[in-house]
Amino acid sequence: MIDVKNGWTFRPRVFVRHKDFLNPSAAFQADRDEMIYGGSLRIERSDLFIAGAYTPYLQIEAERGRSDIAAFSYRSVGVQFGVERRF
Repeated sequence: MIDVKNGWTFRPRVFVRHKDFLNPSAAFQADRDEMIYGGSLRIERSDLFIAGAYTPYLQIEAERGRSDIAAFSYRSVGVQFGVERRF
């Protein structure tokens, strides 16, 4: 968590996840081991309160999955706007 001026807070996150499937599907010759890389950035306005208890935020996230079977490889991008209860 990184606090910057004027009540803004940044929460960066980066991850790497490995999935090792032990039992292959009957439809495929091999199991679909995957490496998944991703990250997100959440930006909050921690000094602004809506209805006395909620603070607004924006979250951007991206994820890339690479599988041994090409049909299971993917890219995903998401954006969220919302409010979070503080009190």
